Amino acid sequence: MTQKNANPRMVIPDSGGFELLPEGVHIARCYQIIHLGTRTKEHPKWGTRARNEIRITWEVPGEMRVFDEDKGEQPMVISRSFTFTKSRKGHFVSFLESWRGKSFSEKELESFDVVNLLGQPCLLNIVHAEASNGNTYANISSISPPLKDSKVPKGINPQVWYTPIAHDQEVFDTLPEWMQEEIEDSDEYKEFVEGAGSEESEPETEETNELPWDENKPSF
Repeated sequence: MTQKNANPRMVIPDSGGFELLPEGVHIARCYQIIHLGTRTKEHPKWGTRARNEIRITWEVPGEMRVFDEDKGEQPMVISRSFTFTKSRKGHFVSFLESWRGKSFSEKELESFDVVNLLGQPCLLNIVHAEASNGNTYANISSISPPLKDSKVPKGINPQVWYTPIAHDQEVFDTLPEWMQEEIEDSDEYKEFVEGAGSEESEPETEETNELPWDENKPSF
């Protein structure tokens, strides 16, 4: 693990040479959680509003491809972003409940740490759809726990999490430029920059090579 810590549509575009993740049900495992922070955006339907956003990425070991000759075969990945809120009016909580296969109690929801999603397996149902701009996208239409007694391949990509609330420059530097720019525009990152001059502290990190759950089913 590298570190501790909704417009629910984060997709892989069929442009720039990217291959879409095939449609259908795929075994997947979460390996990256990035808190993009709170940013004010213009929305054609809701107007100007502040949105606290989180982005979750899964690897799909059943779909291996060579993206870099030096690295050999790597799993295809897919991401989805959410408004980062405990409100049941949003998509995030209901999505997590579908993933774990049961509802959260109010007590569980109050103390739930999203970092626990790292390494958790699932089944993703992927569908392709054409957007208004003419591009075709691979969308996560639903999520569920793996079937009982099914075997999920071990994780391949390093597990990574980041939040501007506990900024880690080393992890931040590994993120793509577009993601860094979105984070830098967040209220949380700006607060970090303002406070960095008066007090510097190392963020807490947690290193472990052991998984505290059954690799073949979600345990959050």
